[in-house]
Amino acid sequence: METRAKSKRARRNEIVGSWNPDVEVAINKLNDDCLTKIFMFLPIVDRVRIEGVCKRWRNISKESWQNFKTLNADLAIWGSDVVFYSPNVRRILEQVLQRSGSFLRHLDLFLFLRMESYILHSIGNLCPNLQYLDIQTIKLTLPAMKILTKNCHNLKALTFGESTMACDDTPLSEFFSENKQLQYLKLVLNYSCTGKCLLSLPADMDTIIMERCSLRSINYLSRALKQFGQLKTFSFMRSVCSALCDPFPTVIHSLPTTLKILEMSNLLFSNIDCIAENCKKLYHLDISGSKNVTETGIQAITSLPEIKHLVLNYLPEITGYNFTYMPKLQTLCCRGCDHLKDDGLCTLLTMCDLIEFMDLYGCVQITNILLKCALNVVKTRTNNLVLHLILSQDGLFDLRPIYANDTLLKITLLTERESRDEDED
Repeated sequence: METRAKSKRARRNEIVGSWNPDVEVAINKLNDDCLTKIFMFLPIVDRVRIEGVCKRWRNISKESWQNFKTLNADLAIWGSDVVFYSPNVRRILEQVLQRSGSFLRHLDLFLFLRMESYILHSIGNLCPNLQYLDIQTIKLTLPAMKILTKNCHNLKALTFGESTMACDDTPLSEFFSENKQLQYLKLVLNYSCTGKCLLSLPADMDTIIMERCSLRSINYLSRALKQFGQLKTFSFMRSVCSALCDPFPTVIHSLPTTLKILEMSNLLFSNIDCIAENCKKLYHLDISGSKNVTETGIQAITSLPEIKHLVLNYLPEITGYNFTYMPKLQTLCCRGCDHLKDDGLCTLLTMCDLIEFMDLYGCVQITNILLKCALNVVKTRTNNLVLHLILSQDGLFDLRPIYANDTLLKITLLTERESRDEDED
């Protein structure tokens, strides 16, 4: 046994050299402050490793975590991607939180896989000063919610996802009430809340995003929207309300006049004109896949004075004839609009010289007339902006005039599979 130990020491000395305790290493001549500054630039993996060098380095390394404000899945922060695939990822993350939790301001666990709900207990106990928290890939439980409510009161931005049935509106309302600085809320794949918890959000909310959620009542959402006098962004994408078949008239009338970004897809509208009447500051609007959107409604929407980005994907009834002059329009997406024709789009291109992007994939009635118009428009533009058109690969388009000229017109032909992949994203 002794011979084997000597052999191991001999091999180690061949690799790293023999160590003489009487010879001082140059870096140890630096004082603690200098070493702390050096350790602050190390990634997490190296910070943990140097704790095993000696007692002094362990103490200094722990002090160096004071500048550690952001933790996410960025490889530059960790120094290795092994941790993300380790079966012990929760234990590793807990060890990091024990060192840095009290200093953290920004914690994003979106890309961490195989993460159990129990990690939320550690976050609640170790990270009382968080201002940004993204836990959308971790199932929210009632015990975890109670710990977060007890200890985390400084959040300004919060993203969470699925929750257990016990973690419904009541614990969420208590949590929101404790975070009076909250400005940004994003809910993803949440089916437990009715929307009542939104009434407990601060009145000066800036952004509310509900993605693939299910509300059992729209009344709470309508009441909540009325109290947000400074709301800039509201998104209700791929979400549903199971209570009514046409619940959104009350929501549309409740939209704050301060809105600048509005996204409401796959809904049933009875009076979309109210959006144009109530939300004059909108510069981004997405009503993709919505029902009962008529030409009159489109004409009202295109009259918005600040509109820059307009997304009208999968609206089967629009033809484009009622497109009006939109002086600030930059992007127009009309993917899958079966009845959209060249005439309205040509008129729009001629009038709006700031348009840079048009997605017309699946618009089966688009022909070479639009391409000729687009080619003439970019030739006469004085601002030298590139115009990018997305079209269907199976369309009968003549691209020879475009390839023959060095123009500011770019054409991308998508296949059905590529289009489907983009829609899923």
